[in-house]
Amino acid sequence: MTDKVEVEGAQKVLVTVTSEAFGLVQYENSRDKWIENFKHKEANGRKSTVPMHNKNKPKTHKFKAKWSDAKSGQCSGWHHGAFTMFQIRKGSIKEFRVQDEADDMIKQKFGQKMIRIAYKIEEDDNDGTVEPAAKRARTESDEQQALAAVATKSVVTVEDE
Repeated sequence: MTDKVEVEGAQKVLVTVTSEAFGLVQYENSRDKWIENFKHKEANGRKSTVPMHNKNKPKTHKFKAKWSDAKSGQCSGWHHGAFTMFQIRKGSIKEFRVQDEADDMIKQKFGQKMIRIAYKIEEDDNDGTVEPAAKRARTESDEQQALAAVATKSVVTVEDE
């Protein structure tokens, strides 16, 4: 589900199937770890250090990403399961895009409308775009809202699809 733009006379998607699939797998790989990191910070203070995963310390196992190869460190590789999931996600995204295009992009339009409502974005009469809003500093309240959303699982997950 993505918009298309004209590039050198050809219509190109803004987000490729491969990029979208990678983003979903990265999210799925790290989500549980991120939740545990947020919980740790909430319980121990924002500036506390999150424990590193150690296979010999069961209390740290919740701080490991799902498919990351711990032997490689921070910028690690992935276990085989991640590559399988990546291929599955690519297939699902391709199928979704074909079906949504056949349905006059109804799901994409609905998603765009929900984003406009959530972020109070007014659609421009000319081309449907608006100038980006000025960036604002994140506040403690923003972090608390994010923690609350994660804690209540109000964030859409891959399993919700």
